[in-house]
Amino acid sequence: MRKCLRRGLLAAVALGTIAAGPVKTPKIVPVTDATVTDRVANLRTKNDHLALADYYAAKAKAEEPRIDYYDKLFRAYLKLEGKDAEVLQRQARALLKAARMTKEHDELLATAHRNQAWQWEE
Repeated sequence: MRKCLRRGLLAAVALGTIAAGPVKTPKIVPVTDATVTDRVANLRTKNDHLALADYYAAKAKAEEPRIDYYDKLFRAYLKLEGKDAEVLQRQARALLKAARMTKEHDELLATAHRNQAWQWEE
């Protein structure tokens, strides 16, 4: 009798699983510049954190051409001589530093969101 009960229970569970269909994993909806503030304000799930981590990682990667541009610009200003050139060189150096810092901060945000995502139990 116990075997029959166990088989019946297993069959019911199997039928329930089949009827319910496969378990669906929530989709990670990409974050855009237009939606980032709303997504941060409504942070609720592991996938929200992963989407923001992907967004910031992409932003950091997109900063590389800007860094290259400001690096070349800075090197060009370094070739100038004279007292007037020093002001231009400082400004070009500040632009290069700002681009590098933007990339670094985007990477830090990506890492922080990825770390927080792994703390979620879903």
